[in-house]
This record gives sequence, C-alpha cells and structure tokens, in this order.
Amino acid sequence: MHLYHCERVEELLPPTLVCADESFPKLSELHLAHLPKLRRICRHLLSFPSLQFIQVHQCPELRELSLLPQGGTKIRQICGEQEWWDALEWANINEDSHTAKLRFSNRFMPKKTQAFAAGQKILVRNNEEERVLRVFPRLE
Repeated sequence: MHLYHCERVEELLPPTLVCADESFPKLSELHLAHLPKLRRICRHLLSFPSLQFIQVHQCPELRELSLLPQGGTKIRQICGEQEWWDALEWANINEDSHTAKLRFSNRFMPKKTQAFAAGQKILVRNNEEERVLRVFPRLE
C-alpha cells in the first residue's frame, strides 16, 4: 500500500470501521509519505500478518503503528526519519511502549539524508539479505 500527499488524512481507516484481526492478510509493504496530519493507521490494533516493510517519510504526527502483540512478526525493515522513530509510541495491549519498540529496534533503518538520482538502483543490506531497490522521483 502506498499513500502519498494526502494533507487531510488523520487515520488510514475510519474510526467507524470495525476491523477483524486479520483485515489485511496479504499487505506486505506500507509506504506513507507527506501526510502531515496522519496520527495513526487505525484506532484498533491489527496483526498485519504478512507485513514485511514499513516506510514512513514526512509524517510528523504519526505516533502509533496499531500493531497487535503477535503482529509484525514478519517485519524485516522499518525505514523513516530518526526523529519519527524516537517519538513513536507503540499501542500494544500486552507490552509497554518501550518494550514493544525494543522488539523492532534492530529492524529500524534511519532514512539517509543522501539524495539519489531518479532511476538509480541502490543496494540495501541487512543481516539476512540484500535487496536492490530502484529510486523513484522525489515526492515533495
């Protein structure tokens, strides 16, 4: 799922929507950018059983990722600004925010300030694998 440049969006899912635990069973990537009023994904905690990558860019009000304790087990990488990560609160019914954040801290990759040219390929490495990504034009 990719969501960019929606200045009025405060939540991805409306508060009146009742979500089942596995409402998004096949969602593997979540890319959020330039959403200045986005505060949370959903008021309800969700498991996102297939979610592997989260990328957040210029979403200064996003403070909750709405993951259930058993959720996010397949997350391999979370990318975003360091300031965003530091301010992130984990809404979790079985863990305090700090403990939940520690579970994912080894998967967080701070967004680099280095600019890449559109179309350029970059290599992203973590302990388990390497991925080649194509850089898309900058969204501003």
